[in-house]
Amino acid sequence: IPLPITIQALPDTDGIVHSTNAILVNLTSAQRDHFWSLVDSKNPEDCWPWLGSCFKQRGGYGQVGFNYRNYRAHRVAYSLAKGPLSADDKVLHTCDNPRCCNPAHLEKGTQKENMADMTTKKRRYRRLSESAVETICAAPKGQHNQLAEQFGVSTSQIFRTRKKYNNV
Repeated sequence: IPLPITIQALPDTDGIVHSTNAILVNLTSAQRDHFWSLVDSKNPEDCWPWLGSCFKQRGGYGQVGFNYRNYRAHRVAYSLAKGPLSADDKVLHTCDNPRCCNPAHLEKGTQKENMADMTTKKRRYRRLSESAVETICAAPKGQHNQLAEQFGVSTSQIFRTRKKYNNV
């Protein structure tokens, strides 16, 4: 599958991806093709969702394994399209979609910039009322997504709340 022009790697970084701990992985052409086959690339302005597995307990970020290591899919997409990342670099989603791998929606930044973006866009951890905690703890298992939507929080916050208050 040929790569769309908007996601071709830079010549000096072609096939090199940095993980969160700065270990280099040299990707073969087949591995790069496999990676992009798991990205639903559409219109250049739209989100390109990751179709592979995700870190469900860590915000829904896509994950991909190469050479016995796991990497966040958006970091791989950024590295292949825009260049290498250091261990301290964060890849920020301008679209706020953790599954998005569209390089046009990804920017390199710092943890401080990521936290400022989170605050500006009101994605901060919210304090739940006592009645909300009671409702969450009383709900049947498997309702994390519905509860998160109901209370305007992440599914991971629902999970942590249940674990903290009733060891579910």
